[in-house]
Amino acid sequence: MKAMSDGPPLERIEPLRQLLPTASQRQFMQRLHTDKWKRLVSVSVAAGPGLLSRMMTNGWIERRGEGQDCEIRLADAGLNALKAKIP
Repeated sequence: MKAMSDGPPLERIEPLRQLLPTASQRQFMQRLHTDKWKRLVSVSVAAGPGLLSRMMTNGWIERRGEGQDCEIRLADAGLNALKAKIP
């Protein structure tokens, strides 16, 4: 790992960005800030399939069911992502 003179090592920059949610992801996860399952249609923040897919890939949310019966909840990794300090 080679360090640059004016910043952190290059290999550490990309993983850090992957661990931090975007503003829209944070807003959505804040609506789920309980350990209870919520129906996706009842969450008051719009979330497209891409946003949900990325959050599930990162392990931040869990999903069960399909269509109108789809329910989601914040996973432990999502709670940790919300608590992470934003640089």
